[in-house]
This record gives sequence, structure tokens and C-alpha cells, in this order.
Amino acid sequence: MDYKKERLKNGIRLLTVPMPHLDSITVMIGVGAGSRVEPAPRAGLAHFTEHMLFKGTKRRPSALALSSELDSLGAQFNAFTGKEDTIYFVKAASKNLSKVLDLLGDLVFHSRFSPEEIEREKGVILEELRMYREEPRSWIESIYHRLLFGDHPLGWDIVGTEESIPRIGREDFLDYLKSWYRPGNIVVGVAGKIGSRLDLEEVGKVLRRLKGEGGGGVSLRYQHHQTAPEILIEERESDQSHFALGLRAYPRSHPNREKLEILTTLLGGGASARLFIEIRERRGLAYYVGANWEEFADAGTLKIRAGVNNTRVEEALEVTLGELRKVKEERVPKEELGKAKEMLRGALLLGLESTSGACSYFLEQELLEGRIETPEEKLKKIEAVTAEKVREVAREIFVNEGLNLALIGPFSDPERFRSLLSLA
Repeated sequence: MDYKKERLKNGIRLLTVPMPHLDSITVMIGVGAGSRVEPAPRAGLAHFTEHMLFKGTKRRPSALALSSELDSLGAQFNAFTGKEDTIYFVKAASKNLSKVLDLLGDLVFHSRFSPEEIEREKGVILEELRMYREEPRSWIESIYHRLLFGDHPLGWDIVGTEESIPRIGREDFLDYLKSWYRPGNIVVGVAGKIGSRLDLEEVGKVLRRLKGEGGGGVSLRYQHHQTAPEILIEERESDQSHFALGLRAYPRSHPNREKLEILTTLLGGGASARLFIEIRERRGLAYYVGANWEEFADAGTLKIRAGVNNTRVEEALEVTLGELRKVKEERVPKEELGKAKEMLRGALLLGLESTSGACSYFLEQELLEGRIETPEEKLKKIEAVTAEKVREVAREIFVNEGLNLALIGPFSDPERFRSLLSLA
């Protein structure tokens, strides 16, 4: 898949991904900052900023004005805040490319941050936090991050806390924008029907008008000191317990990333994955069970999540740990290795069929790593992984010193589960 990258005079990096067979475009503006750059008293500021950018600009003075214009273009739009990035996107008909660019640029660089809107939105965000907390299947992620990263920004909730949100004021937003919403920290991606010279000239024309001020911010680096399995329980009366069992793994740009992706896939990447078959299909222990690799600039974790009956938590943990030990001890069969590779290949290629998937693929690499690996290069690396290399990765990261268990359920004593936590 072809793409073009250029750096404009104002510092913005522009990625264009022509997909001339489609009649739509996706425009994304990515900012290289998320919740890990926040000071503790203002936790949730990055996510709060994302909300506020949809509340009105000088030219479009209200949330209704913004949403009405987007609706008039027949557009889909949204934004999300991660630990290390924030992304705003609009998907629309290709004929509306210049209008979409103008609107997104206005939203990111010229929002008003009305004091009245700020106070009103605090209530919305606090309700979002409470909603998230009431859903244990989602909240277990928060407990796990708190266990894994402790009192480091990576361990804090992206949404913030009941204490921090009310303290955030207009000056906090403006200071945050000066530090992080600078052209040099922004990548714009455009994917879809943008093949003509006129389209490309229009893209550059709109983006060159954007300006930002301020110097760069600094994020706090992370280094762990774990030497033994650790457990964190949130006691909650319920009929079902939710756990996240995980291990410290590689950061984002590690050379073993494809090997870890295959390992994660064969453990919990689908309905034929080892954990799904063993925990759900054969034993009926859980409705949902899966595994994923979370990657950050200087940290990573392979995490397994499941929701099980309170009386069968120990059994589910024993089965899970047994499957991890098995991967360390036995080489993955050729057929299973091939299936995991095809699952990764299929997910990549299917994602690239849409303008939003293609735009995200290229933009997130540039934003978070400062480099781009083409789909063809990625697929070659996946294909080159051997069964022995997968086992080597398992032996490296499946160790007691990196083992962590987060649990939500009617339990109060972590020692009840400690004897189970062994990969030796």
C-alpha cells in the first residue's frame, strides 16, 4: 500500500494514503500526548481536553454548531484519548475533504474553552467515570494498571478521579495545549480518494495555516522494580468475579514484537485460541476470555482477562497458568503457528480495506514511533517467526518475577490466591 509523508513548514507531519477505488476519506489529527503526561493533581486533563475541543470554536461557537456542520456533511466523527496519544477523526464523502480538514483544524487549534462549558462538562466526565467503575469487565483494566504501574501516570485512570476533575480550570487547558498541541507534536493523516493534484494542494493549503505556540512537555519515564508475583483485589459483592492475569512484556518498538503478537494470538486471539478452548469450551468456566498485548514507549504487558463464577476463580487461574507453562515447555505445532500467522495477516489486511483502518495504521506508527513500517514489511516479519522463537519469548517473559493478578470479586485476602501464582 502506497503512502506519502511530508513535513510542512509549520512542523506538522502529513501522511496521505491514496485509495482511489473508494468514494470516502478519513482525516485524523493525532497528538503525541495522552494521560501519561499529566501531573497527579490534574489527572484526566488529556481526556478532558478531548471533550472540550468539541464544545465550540470562535468560528463555530457551540457543540451544536460543530455537530450540525458535521452532520450536514454526512460524516462520522469521534475522538479518543490513550495513555500516550489523542486522536480526532472524521470520515466523510471524498468531495467534502477540504471542509473536513478546515473543521478539524479549527477544532484542534481554536477551541474556546468557555468557563461555563468547562463546569458543565465536569459533570459529564464524572458520570463517565462512575459508569466505567460500575462495569467490572471494563474496570478490571483500571485495577490491573494500578497494580502494574503503581503511582506512575501509566497506572492512573485516563478519565481522571473524583478529586482531580473538579480542580481542573481553564488555565490548565491552555497550559496543556501550549506544551503538547504544537505542530511539531502533531501528525495529520488523510486516507481515501485523494488522488488528484488539486486534492493534495488543498490539504497542504489548509494545514499550512495552522499555527501553535509553546515548548515541548516531558513525560515521566517508567521503570519497574518487581521481583515476585503481585496481587491487587477490589472487593465487591457480585455473582461473578473478573480477573486480569498478566506479565511484564516488551515495549512498543522491541525487535521481538511479532513473536509476542503470535504468542498472544495463539493464547487468546480468537474462538480457537488455547485459552478460549480450554476455559470456555471444555470447562465452561467463563463466557469471555481473551489475551492482548498492551504496548507503551518504555513498557508493555501481555494480559489475560476473564469473568468467572466466584466458586471457580482458582480453577480458572490454574488452567490459565497451566497453558502458559505449556507454551514455555512445548514447541508450538506447525499448524497452530500457521493459523496464528494467518489471523494476524487477516486482521491487518481487513483493517486496511477501510479508509479509517488505513489512516490509523500509518498515523499511529508515525505518531508513536516516528517511523512507518509498510504492511508488506510487517507481513514479512510475521511470516519469518518460527516456533522456536515463540517458545524463546515465552521463556523470557513467562516468569514469576513479572506475574501480576488483578481481581474484582467478593474476596478480601490476597493470600488466598498467592500459592497459585507460579510459572516455574
